[in-house]
Amino acid sequence: MYWHIFNAVPDLSKKLKLFSQRAIIRLCPPISKGIPWEFRVSEVSTDRDWLT
Repeated sequence: MYWHIFNAVPDLSKKLKLFSQRAIIRLCPPISKGIPWEFRVSEVSTDRDWLT
């Protein structure tokens, strides 16, 4: 997966929380390059190591 995109998820999540706590972020890799990842904004911490 593209780690620079994952690094942007906490900031994106913070902005989306202003609109809805139930928003979902879906990251889809190119076809046949992996599986999509889905996160609810309520699951994402603003901490930089949120994925671990």
